[in-house]
Amino acid sequence: MTERRCVDCKHFELRAAPEGLARCGFGYCPVRSMNRGHTFSAVRPMLCEKFVAAKPETAAQRLAWLKKQGAV
Repeated sequence: MTERRCVDCKHFELRAAPEGLARCGFGYCPVRSMNRGHTFSAVRPMLCEKFVAAKPETAAQRLAWLKKQGAV
């Protein structure tokens, strides 16, 4: 299994993360999170068997927003 970044996954949701965590680079995964407060780093490479690639433009927009927030 290849390491992937959550920011590149279709399931990853920055908007659903608890307030303030998205600006710090963390987001919610409806597939892997145990509850709404359980978040994952957007850019830390990790192994995930549930990874589904997001559209390249979606991933690029997320990464640009995270950079603008100073999270990456």
